Amino acid sequence: MRRWREALRKASRGAVSPRSGGGSPAPGEEERIAFVNAPAEEVGEPPPDPVEPRVIERVSQPRLVAARASGERHWPAPTRWAVWIMAAMLVAVLLVVWSAVQATQQEEAERILMRALVPLTEVDVFLETQYDSIVESATNSRSGIVTFPRYPLPITLPAAEVAAMSAPELRTRLLRESATLISEDGIDAFRRAPTGSSGGVFTAGGAIRWTVGRLTADTHDVTWLVLAAVLVFAIPGMILVLASSAPRDRMRNVGGVLLASGLLVVVATLSARYALRVTANGAADPLHEALLDIGADTLSIVLRNAIIVLVLGAAFIGLGGLVQRWERRTLSGLAGRADLGP
Repeated sequence: MRRWREALRKASRGAVSPRSGGGSPAPGEEERIAFVNAPAEEVGEPPPDPVEPRVIERVSQPRLVAARASGERHWPAPTRWAVWIMAAMLVAVLLVVWSAVQATQQEEAERILMRALVPLTEVDVFLETQYDSIVESATNSRSGIVTFPRYPLPITLPAAEVAAMSAPELRTRLLRESATLISEDGIDAFRRAPTGSSGGVFTAGGAIRWTVGRLTADTHDVTWLVLAAVLVFAIPGMILVLASSAPRDRMRNVGGVLLASGLLVVVATLSARYALRVTANGAADPLHEALLDIGADTLSIVLRNAIIVLVLGAAFIGLGGLVQRWERRTLSGLAGRADLGP
């Protein structure tokens, strides 16, 4: 641009028009003479200003990816903690409800009921005093069935089978039939209410109501409905845990939620078992002691499931740490090769 202006100025000062014979150029001729006498390369379009080359810093793609991945999620810390705590509580409730489903299914319920009915029905004392007369009644029975009027539950068995049974076999059969009856009708199946069937949770009555009285088919159906309701909240809770976590932290955070919920249920279950054991050891009545022991053993189902979830959470945390370590090594290797260049 500067060269173009200087050439124009020089031409306008020193050029002489051929029409004026060496005199001053006529009006309007000065600009024409300047363009005629100026070099072609100077009269043309002014060159653009030089552009300094832009220095581009070399940044490897793996580093860019890692930097973006670490900052993709920007949930506030209080919100993330609230989501994680809520999810852990929901998983803990889910554990308890699932344990109730398992405890009330027929096979598990009958196993617990058979043990609980030993002190409730006093079957050992009953057979010790009544076994001979029962066998004699079965042998001489004309109706083909045997009833047990002095037994607390209305059990009826074929006379031919009873006559061929030993005392231990009859004991097992009575307990099995009694467990089946209670699983269908609850404690209402008793001819009379069991002794001590009222009271607090940590009393014999509480143990009767919350073990024998709840191990029924109706309770099993209810627990399935409760489980479905808890899942409606637990599944979105875990989805929120994933959404609030960076991609490389998701496995570790899910494992932390599972670990926390499992640990919470383990502590609560052990505390309840300890309370029941202490109450049972201090019970003056053997019936109370036996029922409280059964209540404590029933909690072993909850404890078993909680330990499984706890171990699963620890495994997720460990696996997530291994994945993160492998990713860091892979990205570091790629970044090093990219920085070295071709």
